[in-house]
Amino acid sequence: MKDHSREGPRPVIVFPTVMHCLARRRMKHTVSAFLDGELEPSVMAKVEAHLRRCWECSSDYELGRLVKSSLRNLATRDRDALAAMRLRRFAARLGRRGTGGRPGPRGRAS
Repeated sequence: MKDHSREGPRPVIVFPTVMHCLARRRMKHTVSAFLDGELEPSVMAKVEAHLRRCWECSSDYELGRLVKSSLRNLATRDRDALAAMRLRRFAARLGRRGTGGRPGPRGRAS
């Protein structure tokens, strides 16, 4: 039996985690562009295929779709200023998440 106590701690492999985070950030921007209809048809088909198999990205898509729908529907309802402000603040925070901004106290970027 090998004595592992003298070897010290095992090295932490950071590279794959960093690569996953970068790829995830790029995909969040792509999903946002997909929601806005800003992508070429060939890219749209690739994103649709990705959304069918990736739970994380499909949940980002669904959340973005719901927020956009809520904001669009504000025009057809009596506008409640506080509700409209909260939805816009929430949508802005979602946008900052993909760019590295972190919401600070009371939803302000720090």
